[in-house]
Amino acid sequence: MQPPSPDSLAGWLALLERRHPEAVFRLGLERISKVWRRLGLSPPAGRLISVAGTNGKGSCTLFCEAILKEAGLSVGTTLSPHLDRFNERIRINGHEASDETISAGMAAVEQARRGVDLSYFEHAILSAFCCFDQAKLDAWVLEVGLGGRLDAVNLVDADVAIISTIGIDHTKWLGDSREAIGREKAGILRTGNPLVCGNLNMPNSVMERAADLGCRTYLPKKQYEFCSTDGCFRFNTVIGSYSVELHSDALPLVAAENAAAATMACLLLMGAGSISDAAFDSACRRVRNPGRLEERRVDELNVVFDLAHNPQASEFLSGQLTRKPIGGVTRAICGFLSDKDVVGIMMPLLELVDEWAFVDTPGARGRSGGEVARLAESLISSRSFRVYERLDAAIAWMKGVSCASDRLLVFGSFATVGEARRILQDGECARHGSSDAAFN
Repeated sequence: MQPPSPDSLAGWLALLERRHPEAVFRLGLERISKVWRRLGLSPPAGRLISVAGTNGKGSCTLFCEAILKEAGLSVGTTLSPHLDRFNERIRINGHEASDETISAGMAAVEQARRGVDLSYFEHAILSAFCCFDQAKLDAWVLEVGLGGRLDAVNLVDADVAIISTIGIDHTKWLGDSREAIGREKAGILRTGNPLVCGNLNMPNSVMERAADLGCRTYLPKKQYEFCSTDGCFRFNTVIGSYSVELHSDALPLVAAENAAAATMACLLLMGAGSISDAAFDSACRRVRNPGRLEERRVDELNVVFDLAHNPQASEFLSGQLTRKPIGGVTRAICGFLSDKDVVGIMMPLLELVDEWAFVDTPGARGRSGGEVARLAESLISSRSFRVYERLDAAIAWMKGVSCASDRLLVFGSFATVGEARRILQDGECARHGSSDAAFN
């Protein structure tokens, strides 16, 4: 006899965590495919975008969601992982799905599972698909969790694929070179369906896979162009014989290259004349990706949150911070998981950060602040850093020694950034919200 199902989302998440901790990756499509067939779900025909990449895929996903929604479509979106609460992972028409909606999806998957040993992420993504199917949505936009070829999202076929960037991360599962990682991420491509790349620096493995499958590839500065100057954002491309030019009087609140890749993908999905300037402008103004170059005012202090947890993301963060100089000093709090390249992440920020605080990161893959400090000692003077077991203590130090002209940077793992945002939630940031000033 099957045990009773949980009666709340918290209960479902506790059950999944007991079965398989979220930090345990189990790649492969054999298990999830069995349950998918039993569920009998169907994605919207011709209206599915899959987004892979080392960095930037969350921003691409959210900008696709905004464009499609502003163009009049109903949209289901998945994000992974979540920063603050699980509901962030499953979005319906631009809003997080309710506890009740997600719980119903969890229950449907549990009933169809019939003993198949699904991982935490596999159960979660199937639950999202159940929610989308129940809502009868026009389009799905899916962020790949890890890699591409063997990730649960690759269960369904992408009508348009986005690969935002390829960097070195998750080497234990994806390989230790950009070519190997690119090969895994290119697993989301489907024969004859287009690929949009978020930058020009794609490994040969991605381009070769696209050529083998007959996928037309769209690259920035080649098949599409964009610029963000004078407080405006412009995009242009040619699709067939149709020239598309879009303009916004506002800079997007995500990185411009991600917004541009998302725009290209949506045009390919819907057609050359499908996006108006008004829809484009609204997407630029409304999209926010919490924890990514997120600037807030906390007790009159400037705090920047960023989920830079690999060298490529750190280089991008460094470039964005350099473009916004400050009058005072920059102090950073960071925490990293055990499989991250601490030295590689810190290197691009050495010239920008004056004082560091290293904190413990919880969980099965966590790393202590003391271990981070030992790795960092070869880069910075011991007088320039502090070590804390508790994040709240590090934040208290940072706030206590900083003034209005200083910059406070919290970056690294999702756990570190997410907890820091919660700790500061009762401060000025809770009353004012995110700054409208975007890093571009």
